[in-house]
Amino acid sequence: MPETKKILLGVGASAVVSVAWELYPQKNQYKLAKLEGNPLAVFEHYHWALMSLIAGRYVKSVSPYLDGLGAGLIVAECAQPEPFGINKPTFGASTAIGIILTAILAVSCG
Repeated sequence: MPETKKILLGVGASAVVSVAWELYPQKNQYKLAKLEGNPLAVFEHYHWALMSLIAGRYVKSVSPYLDGLGAGLIVAECAQPEPFGINKPTFGASTAIGIILTAILAVSCG
């Protein structure tokens, strides 16, 4: 399968996951921020996207799929009303994690 199709499959998977999550009727009871003491409460779409992109640097066999998934999740984050945790109480921690993940991605690409 051509690389472009693999990337598009990853983007499609991110769209399916994002739309399914938005349409899921009970999603509010599962929001990570509502789970008391959950360390994952600060994770946003773009954190998962960065982790997908990082994983793609090391698992070459599925790299195009992970790259597409990561790109799609970043687009999904940008489409939210308050992207990147802006105006949320977890913004500082979320940003710190984002910076660390971005640095890891930059190092893994070199």
